[in-house]
Amino acid sequence: MDRPPTSAVASQAHPLTWLLDAQAGAADLSGPPVWSGALCAGFAGGRDGCSACHETCPHGALSRTADAITIDGDACQRCGACVSACPTGALQRRFLPDADIFATLERALPPEGTKPSALVLRCRHEAGGPLEGLASGGGRAVSIGAPSIHLFSEAHLLGAVGMGFRAVLLEPCERCRGERGVDHPQRVADLANRLLAAWGLDEERCRVGRSAEPETADWLAGVAALEARPWTPPQSILSRREVIADLAAHFEAVAGARGGVAAKRTDPYGEPAVDDQRCTLCGTCARVCPTGALNLSVEEGLSLRAVDCVACGLCEALCGEEAVAVSCVLPAGAASRQRRVLKQSQWHRCPDCGRTTYSRDYVARLESLLDRSSHYATPQARELLRLCEPCKGRRAIGPLLDAEAGAAGSPDGGCGAVGKSALVRLPILGSPSPQGPPAPEGAAGDAAGVSRRDFLRAAALIAAGAGFAASRAAAETGGGGTGSVAEGPGVPSWDPSLIDRNALIRMQADLGRALEKPMAQRRWVMVIDLGKCVGCHACTIACVAENQLPPGVVYRPVIEEEIGTYPNVRRRFVPRPCMQCEEPPCVPVCPVNATWKRPDGITVIDYNRCIGCRYCLTACPYSARTSDFGEFYSDGTPARQPYEELANYEYKSRWRRSGGGSPVGNARKCHFCIHRIEEGMLPACVTTCIGVATYFGDANDPQSLVSELISSSRVVRLKEEMGTRPNVYYLM
Repeated sequence: MDRPPTSAVASQAHPLTWLLDAQAGAADLSGPPVWSGALCAGFAGGRDGCSACHETCPHGALSRTADAITIDGDACQRCGACVSACPTGALQRRFLPDADIFATLERALPPEGTKPSALVLRCRHEAGGPLEGLASGGGRAVSIGAPSIHLFSEAHLLGAVGMGFRAVLLEPCERCRGERGVDHPQRVADLANRLLAAWGLDEERCRVGRSAEPETADWLAGVAALEARPWTPPQSILSRREVIADLAAHFEAVAGARGGVAAKRTDPYGEPAVDDQRCTLCGTCARVCPTGALNLSVEEGLSLRAVDCVACGLCEALCGEEAVAVSCVLPAGAASRQRRVLKQSQWHRCPDCGRTTYSRDYVARLESLLDRSSHYATPQARELLRLCEPCKGRRAIGPLLDAEAGAAGSPDGGCGAVGKSALVRLPILGSPSPQGPPAPEGAAGDAAGVSRRDFLRAAALIAAGAGFAASRAAAETGGGGTGSVAEGPGVPSWDPSLIDRNALIRMQADLGRALEKPMAQRRWVMVIDLGKCVGCHACTIACVAENQLPPGVVYRPVIEEEIGTYPNVRRRFVPRPCMQCEEPPCVPVCPVNATWKRPDGITVIDYNRCIGCRYCLTACPYSARTSDFGEFYSDGTPARQPYEELANYEYKSRWRRSGGGSPVGNARKCHFCIHRIEEGMLPACVTTCIGVATYFGDANDPQSLVSELISSSRVVRLKEEMGTRPNVYYLM
């Protein structure tokens, strides 16, 4: 390993002055930096934010894609410029972490009682002479060799000044400029000087130059006269921002409790301001902030820790109310480290459970947006806006529960007219009447109670006795035949169309027929038979697997409720997908038009346009939308599982959540498996339902199964009084 000659002064100062050079001896053989999408300030909601790493790389090894930073391992020279430029820590070196650099700078200080004057950071490729003779006024110049000057950021220079060095000289070699001629060391020194000036140290403390040049030598000779204010680094340095925050507090006496000076647009420091009249405290800015500088809480409202702001501009770009503006300001004093309240508001509480829900301004904004849609501007809608998501979901199935509660209180022991018929009902396919012919004699059982499980077992035995001829007849008729099969004495007459699995055959034929029509001539609907749902949650799991849903995101939950009074108690299972309303309240409230309704009746979301304001979640009266917070099932475990790294397919595009891009931070919901429908396949929940309780098809086709089912008198829809006209029907 080659190294420049060690200065006698430096080696006498401390035996660890060449620690950086020793640690990084194998830097050229190590891998390129590692990028973390979760910390990157460059992407959110389809917008480009910070690009400091890409602009700084002197070798052109970094490039941007739609939602990621890619590093060319062959072009990368491991200089560390991108890492020192990254304001959020999204890029990390595989060698020389910041904690080691700060520890080395602290150890490089001369022994106590010796007056340090300057720290010279040299590139180890530079073959310059020893540094003797550069000290003046009784001070010492300490030299540290590093693989590249690009390794050092403004935080390292500021930390060195705070530790006791009166000045820092960056002495790069010709190789440090790279093929693109990027003068990153000068940018770092300039930024460090302006931060020090904001903290009350106006003299030039940081410089880029050659120690052999007369001007630089004179500057080094004079820095010993500069004032020093010793700073004790934190015991555990978490990040460069923590170092800067600590230094800002250290120099508070000079800079004042409040302050800051204008910064350049390229500097990674800023200060967001909020328009109190426009802001509704929807929380979008706080959710997209990659550094946590902005935070929303019930106690403080929207608050800012200025020293954490990297001026990426995502909060300004993604605010649906255009209420945020970011100005470039260098932090100064302890005020930049403390949280400052930008806006407060009164908060509503859920009328049902009492938990805090949304701010007063947020609800008022939603009400004004919904007032434009007269079909939804009702007192019931306004009440729902103040409910929390779980209570809203329970309210949505209220009509179904009320009907069951009445049936459970009937004199027959909880199996009233509605409940008893639900226990034995099977789909009647291809019948001239929506209700279909009566069940075979003896199948329903008496009031004493033949359980649904026993009945299904008996039906399966009867179907098996019918033999292969029944199965073949059902296949040939597509489940729509009305003929019967009798095989000898003792075998009752049985209609093959009653076999549950034939519903899939017919629905598949209905789907193929619908896809032959233009999109505008279709109306996709879903019918759910509550009497046949057994609460197995197979539809929920199938949906999670099909769409690779993360924790907390469920498109088709099955809501379980207990009905009746002991001992006549049973459970009701209500699957609740998105209702795909004809008049969806989620559409008019979206401030960026990220959600809309297709001609075939399915409401969709543009993940690249969605800003995560969650207006649509609050406006939905069915609690059918959820927010993707970027969580993984393997969070908190030693390693992320490979299946979670796979891209999922929605809305005709592939989405890879592992990089932190869309749909992380977006609203998500059921879309009837559009990607499957348009390929001629039924939705995953339909094909997986073991009780054949879910039906799907085109309601504009009078021959389809769903058209027959929704014409039944037993059909109900949720929250019809609100005028949403949902396209999901329930059979009671």
